Amino acid sequence: MSGGLGVSWWAGLPRELGWAVRWAGWSAALGWAGLWAGRWAELDAGLRAGLPQALGWWVGRRVGLVGPQALGSGVGLASWAAGSGLHCWTSNLAHLISWKGDKYLASSMGFSVKIQHKIKVLKVNWDKPERGWVKINTDGASKGNPGISGAGGIVRNEEGVAILAFYEFIGQATNMFAEVFGLYKALQLCNSRGINKIWIEVDAKNLIRLINCPSIAHWSLQNMLKEIRITLKSMEYRISHIYREGNKATDYLANLACSTQSSRVFRGDELEGQISGIIWCDRSSIPYIRSK
Repeated sequence: MSGGLGVSWWAGLPRELGWAVRWAGWSAALGWAGLWAGRWAELDAGLRAGLPQALGWWVGRRVGLVGPQALGSGVGLASWAAGSGLHCWTSNLAHLISWKGDKYLASSMGFSVKIQHKIKVLKVNWDKPERGWVKINTDGASKGNPGISGAGGIVRNEEGVAILAFYEFIGQATNMFAEVFGLYKALQLCNSRGINKIWIEVDAKNLIRLINCPSIAHWSLQNMLKEIRITLKSMEYRISHIYREGNKATDYLANLACSTQSSRVFRGDELEGQISGIIWCDRSSIPYIRSK
């Protein structure tokens, strides 16, 4: 139970109730109330201030410790409070999130509780490359892993304008194979056009690990990774990770390859429809929202 709530509780309990609560053991007597400590913190301050006193009186009335019949034992109070806590739990009234800040109290009542974390919200932006460089974004998709797979990629200049893009149907493959193939294809297209200053950005951290340490890759990926490293040696490059929310354009293309089971290479001015809109949003620095 949080400090502020505990102080309010004890301050509001009638004197004649205090000895019984202490005798019974505070963890059992007040444990069920701790279930809701997290929720009480969200109440209006005025209402919250009066709740502990009201709850204390109600507890006393239930076990016969307030009023003329206040002759019950602390043991009875402890049993009733523990039973109420168990009832809340089995009735699905005591959600795990209600235990935040009171894990020790849950433990004292015999509950093993995994505290839920608050949802974190992040802003994700696609950033333009520096002057004289291009940025390559690639992605892979597999419907089953292994299953029907495809890859997609976009090459954009320092203004965020698409120079070229592609999607390619692979067939039956794993998601990792599609990821590696997408980068392999993009580098081949850039190399054939004399583009040699590139910023590679992908949403698969495992792909970055494989490029840096290809020896740990599955044998089916070894040849492509070897070609990728050979091509990169002739280029000035950097490689980084972006959350998938910021890689929507290539995700769209990779899934398009899967759904149409076809392949195509575009010039930048040939892109239209939904993919054109995504690229415009990226170029305009409109953020994406990621929650976890």
